[in-house]
Amino acid sequence: MEGRVLGKGFSGEVLLAKGQNGEPVAVKSLSLKDISHELRDQLETECEIFLGMDHPHIARLLDVYQTRDKLDLVMECCNGGELFERIAEQGRFAESDAADAAWQMLLAIKYIHSHNVVHRDVKLENFLFEARDVNRIKLIDFGFAKVCSLDAKMHVKCGTLAYCAPEVLDAAYTAKCDLWSLGVSVFITLFGYMPFRGTEEQQTHEIKKGKVSVRPKDWREVSERAQNFVTRLLIVDPTKRMSAKQALNHPWIAERDMLERRPFLNEDTVDAFLAYGELSQFRRASSMMMAMALSKEQRAPLHQIFLDLNPDRTGTISLRDFKDALEGHVKGEEVIEEVFRQLDITDAGQISYTAFLAAMVSWQELVDDDLVKAAFRRFDKADKGYISATDLTDLFGRNVDAQEVTDMMEETNGANRGMLTLEEFKEYLQNSHPNDPHVLGVAASGIPPSEDEEDSDSPTERNGHRRGCAEGDLMEPILEEDPCLRQVHAKHLEKATVQMALEVESAQKRATVQLELEVEYRSGYPVNLELAPAICLSSGGAVYGPMAGPFHL
Repeated sequence: MEGRVLGKGFSGEVLLAKGQNGEPVAVKSLSLKDISHELRDQLETECEIFLGMDHPHIARLLDVYQTRDKLDLVMECCNGGELFERIAEQGRFAESDAADAAWQMLLAIKYIHSHNVVHRDVKLENFLFEARDVNRIKLIDFGFAKVCSLDAKMHVKCGTLAYCAPEVLDAAYTAKCDLWSLGVSVFITLFGYMPFRGTEEQQTHEIKKGKVSVRPKDWREVSERAQNFVTRLLIVDPTKRMSAKQALNHPWIAERDMLERRPFLNEDTVDAFLAYGELSQFRRASSMMMAMALSKEQRAPLHQIFLDLNPDRTGTISLRDFKDALEGHVKGEEVIEEVFRQLDITDAGQISYTAFLAAMVSWQELVDDDLVKAAFRRFDKADKGYISATDLTDLFGRNVDAQEVTDMMEETNGANRGMLTLEEFKEYLQNSHPNDPHVLGVAASGIPPSEDEEDSDSPTERNGHRRGCAEGDLMEPILEEDPCLRQVHAKHLEKATVQMALEVESAQKRATVQLELEVEYRSGYPVNLELAPAICLSSGGAVYGPMAGPFHL
């Protein structure tokens, strides 16, 4: 713990510290000594809500440590300063920068509202920049947050007066209170001062009346769209105030939203999704652990890809979104649905931000020693120096049975000793997830084709009329698949023998040919074995037709 105070929230101070991988983290220490049951419940609620948040514009809660007298929340460190401080430095934002900040704030608010969470303390001080040299902001401090339906009435007066909605002051409000607070925040970014000023009594009076104080000259300097956006948020009647969804669709924000949208999905992203769907359960869990430990720099290039996969900006990827994105890249809805099922880690019918990162983490060549060590430590919570079957049971809980845990240990070669060391974990990750998928083309004879054959585009040559074979000597395959492609699911081995039986015939004879192929492959990926429809071994000899299977690994 470095001890430097980063900020203060409703529940306590936030201090700078170093995480397990050396990255700076923010630690909020909360005393549990002599606190009331009501306050303890409030702290528990804050932790539960914060732990459930998983969005690129919400600071991450990394770990929670509790002793008898203290509760420590270890959070992602956003050391770029408050949005309020940045405005104070500049005086006010250019309108384009104000629109960008409003858009980012709205993405966070839309996400929490879609998960039935009301923040109740939206303000510029609760949005932090990731770093001094970037403009990405994140929402923090869920000390006042409440889980409830968006139209449920709340009655506790809370928040910060200057940002409070009129109905909060009347102690009868809904989730729309967050949108009023957003309106105040956007007003400040555009004009550099508060819309409601004076003593506490004066502010309260003006807020309830909706009487905004703005200099006419300043008002005329911003666009009509910006004026309209602020006006439609600072409406006293919450039923007439925009919702987060409506605010995101407002022309002033929609224009900003379209700036970085990419109409087509990158092929590497598609390949990463498909590869993740073929991983074993333990390998997927390892990717998830690494995703949680990614640095800001490692997550940066993936940020917009995730947003593009969620056109409705709910902060998660639905099955419909996923199908729309992969359409044209992947044949067969059943393949897309199976990959989606593997990524839907909570069975909620959606892909979370962390699950998306887990699919991308190895493919994007982000894995390094620090990331592997961080993932290892998340399995080895007791810091024993190895991962045990008990660690896996604790991690997966009731989602897996004892046999599945044993299978996972066998997969990592850790079953004999009942432990998996860091070096073994590294080796397992290297061998279980290559940087790209491989399709293994195998000639039935085991003899590589000549250059002439390999380069030939002739349809007749591709159908078996090879050099050295007289046309009359060819035996036609009984099987009609042309070409035949079979997918063999390679589970956890690096070598396997594939046995096949083919029936071939000519005018003179009919025979069954037994084939045995030695296959080398990477664990965790499907292996595609492909034979040409007919390959001649020698003039007058047998010709092997398409593979008949079955295949056994």
